[in-house]
Amino acid sequence: MTIVANFRLITSTEELDAQDIFIYPNPFTNNFILEMGLYNQDSYRVNLLDANGKLLSNLLTVEHSTTTSYQIDAVASLESGTYLLEIMSDNKLPTIIKLIKL
Repeated sequence: MTIVANFRLITSTEELDAQDIFIYPNPFTNNFILEMGLYNQDSYRVNLLDANGKLLSNLLTVEHSTTTSYQIDAVASLESGTYLLEIMSDNKLPTIIKLIKL
């Protein structure tokens, strides 16, 4: 019998501070603004997931930028519904935020 498992090695238990993340408007229609607060010192990825957690696309990859506000336009063609925004930073646990597309 072969057992296959997916796992992720977590080397830090530090979490992203969700208080420094702003998304507006939410619910959105064609695009939204993502403000990252104090994340400009980190590298991070922003992924779009469906309501079940399946990866739909990588919306943004940033390497040590001083920019803190991003307009996300790649969501205009999505169907109406609930989505998840996954924000992953170097050696930190991911932050998941619920998005609603009208």
